[in-house]
Amino acid sequence: MDNLNSNISFAGRPKINKIIPKAQKKFRSFCAGIESPSYMCYFTPADELSRTALKDANLRLGFSRTFRKSLLGDGGLPEYFRGFVGIIKAFKIGNCDEFAELMKIILRMNKVKRCDMFALYSQKANETPKALDHCVVALNVPKTKNNKKNRIPFVPKDNVRIIDMWWPNGFIGNVKKAKELYKIFGLQKDEKLLLKPQPTLEPNKECFDRILKDFPQLKIN
Repeated sequence: MDNLNSNISFAGRPKINKIIPKAQKKFRSFCAGIESPSYMCYFTPADELSRTALKDANLRLGFSRTFRKSLLGDGGLPEYFRGFVGIIKAFKIGNCDEFAELMKIILRMNKVKRCDMFALYSQKANETPKALDHCVVALNVPKTKNNKKNRIPFVPKDNVRIIDMWWPNGFIGNVKKAKELYKIFGLQKDEKLLLKPQPTLEPNKECFDRILKDFPQLKIN
């Protein structure tokens, strides 16, 4: 996917233009060796896919998600987010949800404010939107569209940038390029690509301080 990353065009301050590629490098370095059950299913040839390996990956993912939920009650938001990052590193497992949230944390921690997690949907004409079962980070989404209460899927404008680290080398690009990419999930030519706000916990400065204490390599200089 390196060819998709070569034509990055961001509407915003020059500082953002510099931070995004650096955040991508931080993510890739931190997540080296991490497995994704969904990635295995999509990209490993059927005759090479080990059922045992896939089962093990799904078990680790399920355990890590259950363990993560327990952290909120034990230590509040700071421990929840520190634990989330630590669990990914320790268990070396994650799907698009984990990848999107980790990238959001890295961006937010490094002063990129207008970024959040969204689920992908598609819609044909006036039909009901359908889920594509994938999660990404998007930048420049207006607050009026990123409503976590009603969570109404919307068609992103041209200035919205999508960051998806689930792909081998990561994807950073506009909505038009993303539509080509997400044909793999069933997006058709005559369908619109929609983003749906996700109900997420929001990290604060205390959370970032706790993360950086254990994982200083995530700080962008």
